[in-house]
Amino acid sequence: MIRLLLPLTALLLLGSGCSPKSSGPTKKLLVVTVTTGFRHSSIETAEKVLTELAAKSGAFTVDFVRQPAGMPVNPGKAPERQPKETDEAFAKRSVDYSAALAAFNEASKTWNDKVAAHLAATMSPAQLKAYDGFIFANTTGDLPLPDREALINEVASGKAFIAMHSGGDTYHGFRRYVDLVGGEFDGHPWHEMVTIRIEDLQHPAGSVWTKATDTNPDRFDIADEIYQFKSYNRADKQVILSLDPSNEETRPKKKDKDGSEKTFFQRGNREDRDYAVAWTRTQGQGKVFYTSLGHREEVWLNPKYQAHILAGIKGALGLPN
Repeated sequence: MIRLLLPLTALLLLGSGCSPKSSGPTKKLLVVTVTTGFRHSSIETAEKVLTELAAKSGAFTVDFVRQPAGMPVNPGKAPERQPKETDEAFAKRSVDYSAALAAFNEASKTWNDKVAAHLAATMSPAQLKAYDGFIFANTTGDLPLPDREALINEVASGKAFIAMHSGGDTYHGFRRYVDLVGGEFDGHPWHEMVTIRIEDLQHPAGSVWTKATDTNPDRFDIADEIYQFKSYNRADKQVILSLDPSNEETRPKKKDKDGSEKTFFQRGNREDRDYAVAWTRTQGQGKVFYTSLGHREEVWLNPKYQAHILAGIKGALGLPN
């Protein structure tokens, strides 16, 4: 009789009902959550979710390049005169605003230098080579990387790039980045409950949103901020999710110049009504996954969204789902 002797660790795993993780090398991802524009309140939640997905999946590890402390607060728009406001009161508010704006501009110079130094210390071309891929989770603005071309070149060499939500609202003036993502933010006409079409039910990042018993297995509803894109072409990507154009018809009717009511179907500005939400594409030898979902904290906490981005990350890394 042949007896198989199993190591103690294997016996413990079998007894617990768990299966051992792959013995292959774990992929390393660098997650960037730095912003120089609008900063989403969901970023802290995003960092926690990505940490948990890495730990639970065992497929990859994550290192973070986080926001340096001390980002100055923008005083906002110049004050407008209020009804019945005195000249003196309005003049005082205007002076106070001018002083606050001057202080903000001065503080911003110092803070921007701090951000540039932080990125130089964490994202040099040599340091980027240590990673298998990069995640831009709700980044915004022009990030002062020491060599932004190096990032694109690393992806093109065969690495992964993943971006969530405002990762598509980053580097508007840097064409290679816009091309990498596959489009750039051009407004968000929808911030409400919308219907999303699953265009690719075979892709794991699409199939996680539905089940066979659903009345409409190729649709799901979600409340989030939905982007429209420019510099976007469907031909160079595999679209997974898109906005159902019938959402445009939910816009309230308005009165035309002649007093008659008219329904405005074109809430967005694309004549082709192609409002893609998630897609994959290739960049040289590299793979890209982008999803514009992820504005709200509750979206990041949604198990289906977590499964959506996990499938996208694995696919971009070339790992099985």
